[in-house]
This record gives sequence, C-alpha cells and structure tokens, in this order.
Amino acid sequence: MDENPEEFITYSEHFPEAFIELYYNPLNDIYYVFFTEEYINTEGFVFCYSLCPLEKAPEEFLIEDPYKFEANDGTTGEEYVDDLIEDIVYDGNNIISYSSSGICNSNGASLPYFDEDDDIEILTYEYEYDDNGELKYWIKRQSHFIWGMYQCTKEYYYDIPGKCTRMYFTKTSGTEAIYYVYDNDKNEPSFLIEFDYFGPFLAAYCYK
Repeated sequence: MDENPEEFITYSEHFPEAFIELYYNPLNDIYYVFFTEEYINTEGFVFCYSLCPLEKAPEEFLIEDPYKFEANDGTTGEEYVDDLIEDIVYDGNNIISYSSSGICNSNGASLPYFDEDDDIEILTYEYEYDDNGELKYWIKRQSHFIWGMYQCTKEYYYDIPGKCTRMYFTKTSGTEAIYYVYDNDKNEPSFLIEFDYFGPFLAAYCYK
C-alpha cells in the first residue's frame, strides 16, 4: 500500500475472533479488506473500481426480520401441508427456536421428492443471545425441496450489539458472505461487501 490506511471497523465484540478488518484511505476512498481467519489464506483485497450504489444491492442481501418466520420469497409453505404445525420455544422473553411442519397434501405431492401424507419440515430458526439478552446470532433453514438450494440456509451475526454485521448463505455453486458496515452510530448499514466463494475462487463486490 502506498498510503497508510486508517482502520474503519473490526468486528470482534460478540465474537472474540476477528473475521474481517476493513481499512480505508481517506484521500481516495479505497477500501482494504483483511481476513484474519486461519482458513482464508490471503493478505486482502482492494476495492479500487467504481462501487455499486447501495440501492442497487439485491434484495436478498438486505437484513431481514429475524422473527418474521417466512421463506425468502415471503411465503410460509403452508399451502403444501394439511394442519400446519408451528412450534416456538422461549427462554424467558427470548425466542430460541421456531419450526414449522405438516403432513403433505396434494399440492405438496406435486413437488419432486414428496408423496401425499409425508411429514414435511418446512422452516426452522435457531437463536443465540448474549448475557444482556441481545441477539448475537441466528440461523434460518427453509426446505430446499420446496424453495431450491439458493439461500436455503442463512446465518446472521450481530458482532456489534443491536446491529447485524454479516450474513452467510448457501447456493448450488458454493457460499456467499455479506458484510454490513455502519458509519459511527447509524442504525442502517452505510455499505455492503459481498464475497462470493465458488470452489477455490473468491469474487468481491461492494455496494455503497
């Protein structure tokens, strides 16, 4: 690096290990990204091309409501089962898990892999909280038999209390990670960084 970048943010409050460190050069607005996880063997990336506008970020990259209990397309899958069963488990005032299931009906039997009267697991959610009751992690799984492999699993991390800072999701070609970066005390992300892992390759994009 020609210039000494200033540290922008390090995620480490809820999770002691630093997954990512971001730096920027205030003279030319170039962002440097450094991984500190052992299994990622790289010194970093430089975003020196035109950044994509934040409003152009795909909707599925945005932070979703952790307690909405629906698939990524906004449906619940209840049309595929008779007598939808929903189970919510609490620890005090905090929800620690949610699941939905049912017995496959004729609509469900029209899907591959299902026969009528099969027991179908539709959605599952699991949550973790810190000692103050702040949400620090949650994972959502939706049936890939119904909705396909893309984003059938999504994991959200709140490394900064009260703010979602990263999300990982699955897809047929590998895994993607979305990092949400906040300016000072703002409650909404100022920009997103997308890392697309496919095999031994990694593509990086920024929406700002």
